[in-house]
Amino acid sequence: MLLRPSKLPNILTLALHILNSPAGRVLVISLACWLLAFTYGKFKFWRDPHSAFFNSDHVYDLHYSQYRERQANEYIENAAKAVHKGGLNPEICAAFVTVRRETKQYVDAAIGSLLADLTEEERSKLHLYVLFANVDPTIHPTWKQPWLENVVDEAVGYNVSSDVLAHLKELEEKRDFQEKGVYDYVYALDSCYSTGAPYIAIFEDDIIAVDGWMAKTRKALQEIDHAVHELGKHWDWIYLRLFYSETFMLWNNGDYWYRNMPPVI
Repeated sequence: MLLRPSKLPNILTLALHILNSPAGRVLVISLACWLLAFTYGKFKFWRDPHSAFFNSDHVYDLHYSQYRERQANEYIENAAKAVHKGGLNPEICAAFVTVRRETKQYVDAAIGSLLADLTEEERSKLHLYVLFANVDPTIHPTWKQPWLENVVDEAVGYNVSSDVLAHLKELEEKRDFQEKGVYDYVYALDSCYSTGAPYIAIFEDDIIAVDGWMAKTRKALQEIDHAVHELGKHWDWIYLRLFYSETFMLWNNGDYWYRNMPPVI
């Protein structure tokens, strides 16, 4: 649309009149509030997978994980010089099940990140168990490492009959990871159960633990215990998830905001 210059002042006057009216001021204030809220959400919640502002471009960058991995490696270097083990009455038995990988071995950094920065009191409440789940554990590069002997309460292979060991070897050769994985999981659970610890934590061997994981876990367990025994809530609970992955929980299929993201934004 082509406007003649003489009509421009009239349009500007009309626009100023609208903006100076109560409805115009409400419109401007509402637009400014919306822009502020949108900008805040975009910068504040871009990491949250349960947010409409989630941005997957950089959310999986490993900046913090690499930082924690460096701390874990530093802990391992110092662990070869001093013993740092748990106490006689553990509160949590933490178990790793690890097998030799073809390329990089992740279990070292996983153990180091779990133990780095624990206080003496926290370490005394943790029994750390590592199952080397190769039939021949000596093929694992971490097996019998001096630093491992200093910081892990139990680092063992299978202690089973020859028949069971033969079956495990068959599963290993057939690469039947499903059946063998279930067996290893139950084996680790039984081993931790024998320690008498009231809680058992099972970890994958390729995780990196966040700083303060032990304090946060114990706090969560205390809150559950308080709710059950003192507030009278009858929760039928069996596990506490320490690592949450939205890719396994299908949050995007059942969440209203994701199913209606365009009109929401």
